[in-house]
Amino acid sequence: MPRFGGLWRLNDKCTDLTLRCNGEDFQIHRLLVCHQSPVLAAAMGGKFREAQSGIIELPEDDLDTVKRALSFLYDGDYEGATLPETSTTPSETPEPSLVQALEDPSPQEEGGRTGLASRAAPRRESQAAEEESQAAEEMSNVLASPRLDLASHIEVYAFADRYDIPGLKILAAAKFNTSLKVGSPWKHSSFRNIVQQVYQCTPVSDKILKQTIALTCRNHIAYLLSDANFGLVVRDLDGVGLDILQEVITQHLQEVQELK
Repeated sequence: MPRFGGLWRLNDKCTDLTLRCNGEDFQIHRLLVCHQSPVLAAAMGGKFREAQSGIIELPEDDLDTVKRALSFLYDGDYEGATLPETSTTPSETPEPSLVQALEDPSPQEEGGRTGLASRAAPRRESQAAEEESQAAEEMSNVLASPRLDLASHIEVYAFADRYDIPGLKILAAAKFNTSLKVGSPWKHSSFRNIVQQVYQCTPVSDKILKQTIALTCRNHIAYLLSDANFGLVVRDLDGVGLDILQEVITQHLQEVQELK
């Protein structure tokens, strides 16, 4: 696997190929990049326009995805989108409130402030209630927002499939699988968007990410089917219902076999 320390970011004078995406040019090394992507190599051969101009335009690709792909081609790895630090699952216990922290102040506080704290309690309770309400709203927004780490890996996977970069495809699938196990994303309202993205952005015959999704759905099927909106995705999205059913049947057959 190549390790060239982000050389593509330096616009080195020795570069001999330009990737252009959404108005941004990346000066890269033809030998290094085309060696890993037969599709890009083919574009640079023969009488194609790219071979004459030395510029490969990627107008339909996402800029961040192209950057991640270049990171892999040069460094052997890439960073996915970062989750907010406040991202938690709905089942996690919230931090103690300000009211809880201020309850029963110690009578040994400096200056004998016990009486003052007692008189200030109603104001503190009101302030704490407002802060808790704001925190709950912020948490709700986090849980409803798209899981950007998962979405970024899907985009990279689809890019790797489109340009025939096997190593990147394997890496993106592994990162997707790992991210799917962090923070119980299947509890998020945006999980159905992730399911849709997987089934819409990857070829029908490509089952790698689909199987990961189907296994996750099988493992949490009771929870997911309690969500009417997820049920609509299963009903309307070709293939997902069948894939989940196959995983459920496979698990059932395995359990029956173990009982024999």
